[in-house]
Amino acid sequence: MDLYAVFGNPVSHSKSPLIFNNFFKATNLNANYFRVLTFSAKNVFTIIKRLKINGANITSPYKTDIVEFLDDLSDNAKNINAVNTIKRSSDKFIGYNTDFYSVVKIIESLNLKNALVLGAGGAALAAVYALKKLNLPTTILNRTIKKADDLSKIYNCKFDSLKNIKNYKKKFDVIINTISDNNKFVNDNFFK
Repeated sequence: MDLYAVFGNPVSHSKSPLIFNNFFKATNLNANYFRVLTFSAKNVFTIIKRLKINGANITSPYKTDIVEFLDDLSDNAKNINAVNTIKRSSDKFIGYNTDFYSVVKIIESLNLKNALVLGAGGAALAAVYALKKLNLPTTILNRTIKKADDLSKIYNCKFDSLKNIKNYKKKFDVIINTISDNNKFVNDNFFK
């Protein structure tokens, strides 16, 4: 049986096991997908190797930390410096960033003038990278202002503290929330 897993902390919210196990069943694949709560990126990599996991998804907070343990990265993962998918190929582990593709595919078909990104972690790296590839002016809001500033310098965009979010009401065509906790930072009347 092939093994696949999603790793993170927290990870109980992930719908990946439901999605992938239903796919495996529908396509008669002899595979199982499960969640693993871990406490470090090194721990993630150790578990992947010991359990001989064929592929993994990486969620918060390990998308950037896992990079140092991989044998190779796709071009986009190198540019973003964050990984959300790992593929085992023989004895090598290759990191990919599929968050980037998701943002591009959704945003490129819309006629947008600007974007607001909530968060400055691994998912935000992919989102801002995609938005800049699409030449969309972007502002980053984060709880830790230094992380927002650091990310804004990489991609030449604006930044601010998340506590100032009400100052941005109705100013953006799209808001991408990359913050993993369940707080709702915007409600329906926030939008145009």
